[in-house]
Amino acid sequence: MASKLPAEIWLGIVDGFDQNDLAAISLVSQTLHILVEPLLFSKYCWIPDIKYDFNWIPKRFRSDDFSLTEPPEDRRGGLGQGLEQPQPRVHLFLRSVLNRPYLASLVKSLQFMAPLTPSGDADECLPFWGSKTLPPQSGFSQVEMAAALSLVEDLKLVSRQEWRSGFRQGRCDVVLALLLSRLSEIESLEIRLRSFSEGPPMIGHMIYHVLSPKDNPRLPSFRALKSVSASVDHFDEDCASFPPDQMSYLYDFNRDVAPLFQLPYVEKLSLDWVEPITMPLRNQPVCSALTTLLLREGNISAEFLQKLLRSTPKLKTLEFDVLSRMYETRDGQDLIVSRPLSAKTLGSALNQVCSTLERLVVGFSTYGGNDSDDRLQENDFIAGKVGRMKQFGKLRHLEMPIHLLIRPGLSHRLEDVLPDQLKVIGLDLFPDPYRGETHDRVHKELKRYLSGHLHINNLRHEFHCSRCPEPENHIL
Repeated sequence: MASKLPAEIWLGIVDGFDQNDLAAISLVSQTLHILVEPLLFSKYCWIPDIKYDFNWIPKRFRSDDFSLTEPPEDRRGGLGQGLEQPQPRVHLFLRSVLNRPYLASLVKSLQFMAPLTPSGDADECLPFWGSKTLPPQSGFSQVEMAAALSLVEDLKLVSRQEWRSGFRQGRCDVVLALLLSRLSEIESLEIRLRSFSEGPPMIGHMIYHVLSPKDNPRLPSFRALKSVSASVDHFDEDCASFPPDQMSYLYDFNRDVAPLFQLPYVEKLSLDWVEPITMPLRNQPVCSALTTLLLREGNISAEFLQKLLRSTPKLKTLEFDVLSRMYETRDGQDLIVSRPLSAKTLGSALNQVCSTLERLVVGFSTYGGNDSDDRLQENDFIAGKVGRMKQFGKLRHLEMPIHLLIRPGLSHRLEDVLPDQLKVIGLDLFPDPYRGETHDRVHKELKRYLSGHLHINNLRHEFHCSRCPEPENHIL
């Protein structure tokens, strides 16, 4: 009966089913298995809980492609506290792909999520990638083990021994990387990680290594891969967050993250906590298909951005954060460290995408001290100005600190700098190097500009200022 239904009706029936439902349906008959299988494997999401005992696998699932994770402490009463939906164990899914290679072409979306943190105990925020193991003896036969190790030979590696030994030990990052190396039709990749206090990097370089087409000519080219996201839940309520000066734990930039800028077919790239200011790109990026680039919560230098935007001729959305460290603590004293953002270089970098950019969001924050410290001057934050932006003919949405655009006391006005076709504008006054009379001048100029332009093109203003409890009323 099901095989006679039109495809659109059949897809409408099963569209709301989760993977457990699809797995159950696929076991009813061969016909249903054929119909359901592409949907069942189209999205693979693995969200293990660190409370799970990776050594435990129910006997009834040991030979089943749809082996599901279960908390061992709750074997009789369902799933207990853990995943909302159980998912196939990653090493058993790799085993399925090795036995039935065509399954790899069905996977369109891949999510590797960090272990869920048990509430109320920050000490349990443990490092995950490279530390958790999935014992191979619980799922792999000798033939499957040999097939998995043969995948290592397809990789261009400095040392394959680390991969071989890591796989035999059941290291998660190796298992995940080998699985990813088989998914030639993947369209979306998301890696989200939780914070931890001590230990090795959470983002294993092995996962990113297989994505580098230049380094691995024998692997898939990942032509279908359009979206890549790697983020860190660094403000998780139940887990101590990373201070910015410890983010080196997360990335060896050129080894781990730089390969993501070498994917010529990716259209959207989103990264949290990247610090290329201290680790510049060794190779010129190859990301000509990018239309959306999000670099949040990082320390992005204008020089890095200038090099990167040379290779993004189609970029429409750009969001990035810059972080200025104003202090260093030496012998118990806070010493000012002046590392101002070069606004002129930033403007030069942005000019490379002025003909395509439609949305621009620039965040600016400080770390290590109070930005209102009287010892800090304007030049400690920002050096120079971005310059005129009239040439950004398609820009509709603009958010950035107002101090990147104008300098109080000069004759330049906002309408002389900003494009005329803006629909949304957010000129941030934080951090605020201007104080007293100078601060009032900036406020006055912003108020004057908005009073004359809010009615034009239905311009909407999104304003942020730490000094103003009700900023909209204060300005207008």
